[in-house]
Amino acid sequence: EVAQRTGNAAGVATAMAALTAANEAAPPVVPADVIPLDPARFTGTADDLVAENITVQFANGSRPNVPRLDITITDVPLDLFTIPAAFAVGETPGCGAAGDLSVVCVGDEVAVDRFTATFSDSAGTEIRSFGLDTVQIVSQELFGADGVTAQVDANGVPQVSQIVTWVLFSIRFDDVAPLVPGMSTVVVELDKGTAAAVTLGSAVLLGDSAINDAQNVSVTALNGVLNAEVPVGAFITPAGSTVSPTPGASFAATGVVSNRGRIRITGTCNAGNASAPGLDCRTDADGRFSCRGRSLTAGAHIGVSCSGGSGTAPTAGAGAVAPATTPAVAASGTADARGRILLSGTCAPGQEASLEGEVCRSRRDGSFRCRRSDLAPRAAVSVVCN
Repeated sequence: EVAQRTGNAAGVATAMAALTAANEAAPPVVPADVIPLDPARFTGTADDLVAENITVQFANGSRPNVPRLDITITDVPLDLFTIPAAFAVGETPGCGAAGDLSVVCVGDEVAVDRFTATFSDSAGTEIRSFGLDTVQIVSQELFGADGVTAQVDANGVPQVSQIVTWVLFSIRFDDVAPLVPGMSTVVVELDKGTAAAVTLGSAVLLGDSAINDAQNVSVTALNGVLNAEVPVGAFITPAGSTVSPTPGASFAATGVVSNRGRIRITGTCNAGNASAPGLDCRTDADGRFSCRGRSLTAGAHIGVSCSGGSGTAPTAGAGAVAPATTPAVAASGTADARGRILLSGTCAPGQEASLEGEVCRSRRDGSFRCRRSDLAPRAAVSVVCN
């Protein structure tokens, strides 16, 4: 079969759009706090996922009136699950009957255990963890050689893999609003809260998911690696695994280039000197740094790394990738129709407030006022303390 295991971001996006059209017209019928009685059981291990070279993909699928964040683990072998009859609902004419597990059809889905996605704010406080109440295995569609065009049968029905499946977190509607209060980190794990817990992937999100139906939320870093262009990450480090890709650097601070092509990012390195692509960085003896840049691409996300390391080390034996260290968000808001905003608040004494990469006026007691007039109209922005 062509593209049996695509893992292709564009292809996944195309298929998810089709799936969305079929089932997002209304919120889920089953309340989020009701745990399915007969979910699929994942019988594999983290090493099984490494052997299959799975990827974890993060995407903002929001549109007007439908806030939606999707996390998709692709190409997970179906034989790693004990699958209940509820997986086959028989909704596709000519493709299996309800409860028939001998063939996988478009739209087949069921809740699954052991996978969790946990959102935490910039201070590391957990916002919410999604597990059996949200995550499902979903039939994985097949694509042509371009990785985008869906394979269909003679009746135009999309074809799906009989070998692998998606593990999908599709977070929607009111559940989305609190997840990104300016900046947050989402970590996808297998067996969270146990001695065998393993991090499968992580992402840093910027924006305010409580406004504009979360359409302004963006994925800015994946697994500790800044990647503003392609919202797809692939990284696993299971405990004891012989396959253990090297993770990218964690960030001491991140920022967004202003509409004038300028940025300034400040923070502190625990060890070593600060550096960032395209920026001029200076690091003081006490670790405090300031990185500046001009004539850059407006809206680009840039992360500052420390040569001595800036993130928290993984838990011993867990093999998890620690989320990037991020500055605390002190205030958030939305620019007006002319790109103007005024935000005020308080940082800890001695900290410096910055709005979208530019330093604000701050007093000794930590109070600040941040004014900008060059933002994108209705842009969701945040003031961070460094």
